Amino acid sequence: MGGILRRYTDYVKEQASLDRSLQGLADFLQDLNGRQQFPVNVFCIDFAPGRTCAPQPWRIDPGDGYPPCPTSAGWTPYGNIANTKSPETPHKDVKVKKLRQVTTIPDDIRGRIIVVEDMNRYTVAHLGVRYNLPLSFFATYLTTELPTADHEPQPPTIALPPSKMLGDQDIHLQYQRVIDLGTTKQREKLYVRSNVRRLVRPTPLLNKRCPGLARSCCSLYLCRDEKDKWICIVLVDATNAEFENTDAVPLKISRPQPVQRNRHASKAFDFRAWEEARKLQSSNKEPSSGIEEDPHGSNSLLNSLVRLFQDAPCASNTTHIPNVLSFAYFPTQLVLAEWMQYALLLSRYVKHYEYALISPNAGLKQSKVKELLPWRRRCIRSGLKLELLRRSVKHHILIVGTSEVQGRWRPVLEDIDHVSSQLAEWATFLNSMVPLLDSHQSLIEAQSVRHLTYIVLVFSSLSLVASIFSMSEKVLPWGGGHAWLYFAVALPLTAVVLGSYFLFLNIVGRLLRG
Repeated sequence: MGGILRRYTDYVKEQASLDRSLQGLADFLQDLNGRQQFPVNVFCIDFAPGRTCAPQPWRIDPGDGYPPCPTSAGWTPYGNIANTKSPETPHKDVKVKKLRQVTTIPDDIRGRIIVVEDMNRYTVAHLGVRYNLPLSFFATYLTTELPTADHEPQPPTIALPPSKMLGDQDIHLQYQRVIDLGTTKQREKLYVRSNVRRLVRPTPLLNKRCPGLARSCCSLYLCRDEKDKWICIVLVDATNAEFENTDAVPLKISRPQPVQRNRHASKAFDFRAWEEARKLQSSNKEPSSGIEEDPHGSNSLLNSLVRLFQDAPCASNTTHIPNVLSFAYFPTQLVLAEWMQYALLLSRYVKHYEYALISPNAGLKQSKVKELLPWRRRCIRSGLKLELLRRSVKHHILIVGTSEVQGRWRPVLEDIDHVSSQLAEWATFLNSMVPLLDSHQSLIEAQSVRHLTYIVLVFSSLSLVASIFSMSEKVLPWGGGHAWLYFAVALPLTAVVLGSYFLFLNIVGRLLRG
């Protein structure tokens, strides 16, 4: 495995020198920081003519000292790794054996879906060499973070035009995953503790809670092997992983995942189906796979897709050749549910900033202006991602060209347009809120100036009295009878000043009217 990895890494480094959008893939294969220390969870779903086989789970560990994963019903990909006992004699080339079994398809199978969660560099090298996958497929999935310097890798979604991102065999579903970071305000950015290191951006406190946004991606690629069997490779993130700060210190944060708990992640859509499922659970019949046993991983994106892929349309039909859209329907639905949560969070922040407009606290308004500015940029970037998703779906619909596919995906396109219009409207509203906050800040400052004017009036009276008492005894009102000199000088001078002021205003008004 090491030889394949070295050769593949050298190949990617050479290509990255010609295309900077591949630099993120080259850095991932080298793993200079040694961060890829987490297991890779894999599910294989085989499709035979007229039937769908039970999912086969695998776990590819960083070390070679673990035995092959059991295929018993009680095993789950989210089991306790610490309880997995390593044999006395380490197995050699365990990674190679597991990956070969993942990519070896029996003769009676038409095709296989390979769902890979939190892939590492060995998985990338094996899949890339085995199926001759394009480098842009891995680079687009891996690189989602915007570069902060010229030497950092650029995401292909930014470095390449949209026409170059539309492939005939792949589709990329990028989204913002809404998470809960607890009640403590997080000031520094976080990362997901996984092989694929995703950025988690904390947002301002909202109702005494600190939400966060994690950049995520789900990528699909459909290809064929040398036996003309189709293989659909699905790359997903570890949605149940913990977080760490920039110093690699783990942070155990409890966070809900409402997105995976939607109507697309379960087979029991109505009461009768739910009742039948309860009867099966009450009987002693064992489930077909271990994906239902683990309460911590049952709502992950991996397990949700495994359940749904067993009902993938046209996958086991002998007369129909599957296409990318045959397998991208359920992932797209889950990703759209994530985007709906993102739009809901954005609407809550807009309401939060609206209340800042009527707050008398000037310092509060200034802080809200600083918090509001990043949301405008996020809305623009999110709108571009949804637009790219919409163009990708339409591109594959044109390739297939059947009325059945068009009818199935028409509601999905309408949902994408709905979320895009929501983000566009909120972006317009946020743009209008910035000048409103600035104008309210100006009004507050004007009120402060008015208060200062009242203070000046009070001290002007005191200054007048002080000036009178500082006069010479000859011109004092109770002095030597020369008090008329004060009024003879002060009143004409005041008249000259006021007259000059009004004359100036009159001249300026005429010039403006002329």
